[in-house]
Amino acid sequence: MSDSLLDIRGLEVAYGAVQGLFDVDMEVHAGEIVAIIGPNGAGKSTVIKAVIGLQPARGGSINFDGQDITHLPAHRIPPLGIGYVPQGRIVFARM
Repeated sequence: MSDSLLDIRGLEVAYGAVQGLFDVDMEVHAGEIVAIIGPNGAGKSTVIKAVIGLQPARGGSINFDGQDITHLPAHRIPPLGIGYVPQGRIVFARM
């Protein structure tokens, strides 16, 4: 692992039998501004949902500030300093 604030390596996410992400790597350093862009269905939201714990990773790792957060439950992510504000959508459907 490097000195990055967010370090994603080999991330894999599936929706049932459908592979949503395969072998995604990403590094974000403190102070950087990053945009994840791509067409519909490219996996942009899936990457974010995996980072914030709403979509479990099937493989790979997600490290934030040196801590492995790959399998942390969603309620343990915000105290670390990670947040998500969706565009007009419900994040937790059962709330």
